[in-house]
Parts: sequence; C-alpha cells; structure tokens
Amino acid sequence: MAWSVVFGTGTTFGQEIECDHSIYLSTHISTGTSLYRLTADSVRGITSIEELFTNNTDYRIGCLGYSVVDKMIYALEFDTYELLRINAAGEIVSLGVPNGIDQDLEYYSGSIFPGGRDFLMIGQNKDRREDKAFYSVDIFDMRATPLAIISDGAVNIQDMARDPINGLLYGFDNKQGTLVDVVNGQVSNFLYPSVGERFTSLFFDKSGQLYGLGERGEGSSRKFYEINHVTGEPTYIQDGPQGNDSDACSCPYTFRFLRRVTPQKVIPCGEVTIEYSFENTSGSARTNLRIFDELPPEFEITEIVENTNAFNTRIMSGVGTNVLDLTRMEALLGTKSRVVIKAKVRPDAVGGLYPTQAVLENLPYALNPELESDNIGTSQPGDPNLIEIVEEGFPDFEDIVAYDCDNSTAILEVPIKNANAYLWNDGSDNDSLVVFQSGMYWVDMITDCGTVRDTILVDFERALPFVSLGEDQLRGQGERFTLDLSTNISNVASYSWAAAEVDATLSCLDCPMPVFQLTEPTLIEVSVVDEQGCTYTDEIWIDVDKTKLVVAPSVFSPNGDGVNDLFYLRGTNATIEVFRIFDRWGGMVFEARQGTVNEEDHAWSGDQSTNAPLSGVYLWHATVLYPDGSREKLAGTVSLLR
Repeated sequence: MAWSVVFGTGTTFGQEIECDHSIYLSTHISTGTSLYRLTADSVRGITSIEELFTNNTDYRIGCLGYSVVDKMIYALEFDTYELLRINAAGEIVSLGVPNGIDQDLEYYSGSIFPGGRDFLMIGQNKDRREDKAFYSVDIFDMRATPLAIISDGAVNIQDMARDPINGLLYGFDNKQGTLVDVVNGQVSNFLYPSVGERFTSLFFDKSGQLYGLGERGEGSSRKFYEINHVTGEPTYIQDGPQGNDSDACSCPYTFRFLRRVTPQKVIPCGEVTIEYSFENTSGSARTNLRIFDELPPEFEITEIVENTNAFNTRIMSGVGTNVLDLTRMEALLGTKSRVVIKAKVRPDAVGGLYPTQAVLENLPYALNPELESDNIGTSQPGDPNLIEIVEEGFPDFEDIVAYDCDNSTAILEVPIKNANAYLWNDGSDNDSLVVFQSGMYWVDMITDCGTVRDTILVDFERALPFVSLGEDQLRGQGERFTLDLSTNISNVASYSWAAAEVDATLSCLDCPMPVFQLTEPTLIEVSVVDEQGCTYTDEIWIDVDKTKLVVAPSVFSPNGDGVNDLFYLRGTNATIEVFRIFDRWGGMVFEARQGTVNEEDHAWSGDQSTNAPLSGVYLWHATVLYPDGSREKLAGTVSLLR
C-alpha cells in the first residue's frame, strides 16, 4: 500500500478511519516506521495482522491516538515533535509542533482521551529514561498544557490504554515492570506485581480485554500478551511484528441507545410506559446529549417518571405534548443512566399499528452523532418499537404477572395504569392483586372511553426460572475457553462469576460470557439476578488435563503434494520457546521461537537459506514451556524424504 505525505493544515481531509474496533500499531525499524492494522478477539486472541506500509523513511511515528471527534489517528513525530494526522488512505498531514511542548524530552507514550480532543503524552529525560511530565495537547488548537507526574518513585511508562468499560487509564512502567493506573497525573505503581515482561504498547478490545506487545528483557517488542488488568499478570498468546519502541491505539468504544415500550397493545385512554436507556462502553461519560422523540399525535405525554440526570437536564418539550425533547443529558459509563416517561392514548385515537423511534443527538462523530433508538425487545439492531391501538372489542393484553422467588405468590398488575377505577373478580379495587393459587383472574378497568375487562392467567406450575452451565468438563491446562450459559430469564439484571481456584484467570467477573484459563481443576459458579432481584445460581466442575506430551513425527516429505509437507511439534497446549533443526554436520538449517505446538506457522518446510536440503536424517532440539511454568528440553531426529 503506497502512502502519500501531505504537509499543511489547510488540506481538506476525508477518508475517515471507522470505529470498527481495529487496532493500529506502529513499530520503529532501522529504515523508519512500520504500521499495522490488527483485529483482536477475547477468545481467539490476535486474529489478523495487516501491514499498511513499510520502510517509511520520512517519519518515526509514535504516541498513537484515535479521535472519536473526526475519526482520525494522531501521532507525534519522534525527532521533529510535529503532531501528525493520519487518515484511512494513509495520507499524513503535519499540523506543526504543539505550542508549549518541551522539546528537550522524548515522547514514547500517548493516548487520546475518549472525548476525542485532548492528546495525553508522557515526556521522559533522554539520559535517565525517566518520565518527567505529562502534556495534554489540544489537537485542534495545538496548545500543550504540562501536568506534573505524581508517583512514589521514578517511572518509565512506555504506553497507555483506556478501558472502554470502566474508563480507567492503564500504563506499563518498564522501570519497575508493573502495570500502573494513571489518574490526572497520579501514577499508582504499587497495585500490581512486577513481571518479567516489558511492554512498549498497550491496547484494549471492545470486550475490555487488555493486550500488550513486548517481551522479556531488553530488545525488540515482538510478542503479544493478554494482560489481566485486575491482577496485572500477562499471558503469552502469539508472536507479533518485529521492531522497537512500538505504540498502539484503537477505538474499542461502543454506545447503544435502547428504547422499551410497555404494553405494546393499548386502547383509547390507555397508557404506555417508555423507557430510554444507554449502554455506554465508550471510555467516559457522554455529556450534552439530546433525546428527541416525536410520538404519534394519538399520544400525550403525562409524566416524566424518572430521569437519572434530572439535575442537569433541560426539558424543551414534554408533559402535555406528544414530543419529548430533553437537552443537556448525560450518559454515565455502563447502564446506569435512563429516562422513563408515561404517555396516554387520546380518547379519539385512531386504531392501528404505530412504529415509534427516538433519536439521540450530539454523540461524537465516531459513535454516530444522530443515533436512532434500538428496540430492546428484538434482536434486530436499530429497529423501532411498534405500538398497536385497539379500538373495538376486548383486546388481548399481555399478562403482567410477577412471581416471587420461591414461586408461592404472584402479583397481578392491570395493563391500563391511569383508569378511573378498577374492579377485580374478588371485589377489590386496587391496581394490583396478590394471589396464591393458579387459575384465571379478571379485572374491569373503567376509563373515560368505557369499561374494559382483562383476564390474567396464573400458573404456579409453569417452567421456573433457571440457569445452567451444563455437564462437568475436561479442559487442557492453560486452554482458553468459554462456558455456554443457558437460562430462560428474559430480563437479566446482572451476572456474577467466581472460580474456587485462586490461580484461575477470568477475563471479566460480571459479563455474560467470560473467557477462562485454568492451571488447576476448579469449581466455577455463576449467579444471575433478574429484574425482581431474585438470584439463580449454577456451578460446574472443570477438570484439567495436565498431560505434558510433546511429540514430533519421525519423517516428512516436503514435495508439495499437501500430505506431510511440514515438520512441526505436536501435542498438548504448550509454548515452544525455541525450536532448532541441524544437519548431520551440525549446521543449523531452521530456527523458530515463541510458537505453540500444533502450529504450522512455526513449521519447517524443508527449506533453508541456501539450497533445499538433501534427503537424509536431521537432528532437532526444542525447549517447551508448559502452562504450569515448568520447562522441558526435547530432542530427536527426523528423516526428510524428497
């Protein structure tokens, strides 16, 4: 891919880089900079590596950051201190040197805040390689503001990455060999253990899994690791690109605007409840948002029942109209923010099926500045809610029954909440009824439009809520796996996972499907809480196969027939630290490092740097590392047949 270089700030800049959760990685090589696009999956690791350009002698690019405001990558030129902007076509614009940046320092680490405007960089002394100051650079007006570094001791943070789930900024201190938290210049470098690896790049995927590019000891960074950002422990997953002083950035952010309407079938003078909620995993709270929802003329908003951001919200339109217009809204990280309203169907409403959908405005460009609401009741993304107004007859309302956790009591709710009066079959006149026996119950609802009767079925013999993890399993030591959680609970409020073995690694504790990695047998438990606060649990025993078996075939035939063309080690889950093959005179004809067994990417194809080896017997040596930390040296012979 050819990359062009464009200087100046007056250039019209298009071809945005979409927030598709790709990772961009730069490495310094002897002839300049290499840039890669990666994709990552929390189960399969790094799933693709695409090299975008090589041997770029014009720039040494570092401090990568992605801006959600204009969907561009920003970077700092290592030697000239110019701020660079890179688009999807590979065009580079130099924006000049930020005003106020200290050019006596060197800058390796950078990260753009989730707001998309402020570029945080760390400057270090050139001689001692110790961080001296943070600089916050406004990428649009090019002003650099210094921030003091506060830590218990000298640090050397080579890269930073922000968790899209909780918004925390993580770095890796190469001086102490530990993961660190970075908050407003305060570096907490005592929370995590020191490890042998040294990382020059950090990045997250959209599920909140942290990755690092580095290796043990000094040298080029060319190994990918998963890093548990709870314990700080790294796990090697595969080799990465060769190069020094790497840097990475990504857009792991997602934002969903959800809308729920209940009930979905109403009569004139009936009432619906509309709930607007946010799933914000975009690294920070989103402010100054606007919810605009124009309901059909048949509806009138009667009440704003709940607004978690009521203190700041400005109501432009609401009660007494069919238009909800809320400005200055805020969506916190997670799912804590919501708005709930009630709307009444007018007495003269015309029956029919009405699609309704709201719009959320003022999100950053990469997250969609005009995001349409998604019907939470369907699996189709971005679809509207459907409300049916029934004019004649007795509509078949959805039964609203809340069973208690032990299935001994049920609370029946009327589907029309704003009726003038109610009459249950037992003579009571409340808007709910508590019952203890199965059977058919009815309620009359008297409204300005007449009287409507609804029947509600109570069945204490129904299928009870459950969660199941299935049968006990056998997994390989160090194998990465997920568990299939089965449940009939439609509205899950929360998940909670726990493993009895302290060395068990979980990618998350409160998500629907964490990734596990075990070195010892353990009992895994999940607790699921529904909207009523009832908790349902299940557990599964995971046995661990600790068999340490690595073998190699005794013969292979690299003749291109697709059968036994490659020679590589096979067996249980193990890392190959080094794999060498020698001819009968002791000359090394092949070497591979940091692979895994059963991987053809680390296989010998029968070639060597000069001529194709002759048929004959070759000696191989290997050192393998098992998941429990033990090493084994192996050796053998292989016959090459042409």
